[in-house]
Amino acid sequence: MSKPSAFSLIEALVALAILAILLAFVIPSFVGFLQSNTDNEIRNQAAIVAQQQMDFWRQQAKGATGASIPLSGTSPTQTVTQGGRSYSVVTAFCPDASQCSSDKRQLRVEVRLGTRLVYSLEAVYVIFN
Repeated sequence: MSKPSAFSLIEALVALAILAILLAFVIPSFVGFLQSNTDNEIRNQAAIVAQQQMDFWRQQAKGATGASIPLSGTSPTQTVTQGGRSYSVVTAFCPDASQCSSDKRQLRVEVRLGTRLVYSLEAVYVIFN
């Protein structure tokens, strides 16, 4: 009569050790991919917020004189919610004075999540009279 084959305690421990070693390499990679995915999601949402702000100012530049776009300074900080996150948005008007005149304005939109600058967008608008 033959002895039934079964795993011994040593074989089970070796299998668990191999599994633990594999997981030690796989789990940090998974966490890294998850963090990278979250960072990309935050950046994409911030880009949407910045583009919406630029679209607002582009409409202002199409006004009769464009006078609603200041020649200097910054806008008050706005809080915009996108994708369940609250971003702080500030628009700087003519940060480089050489880019501004009576018929054009430079804008820089900065989007922050907490204190971290997530996205910055810059454009020069020509004002049509």
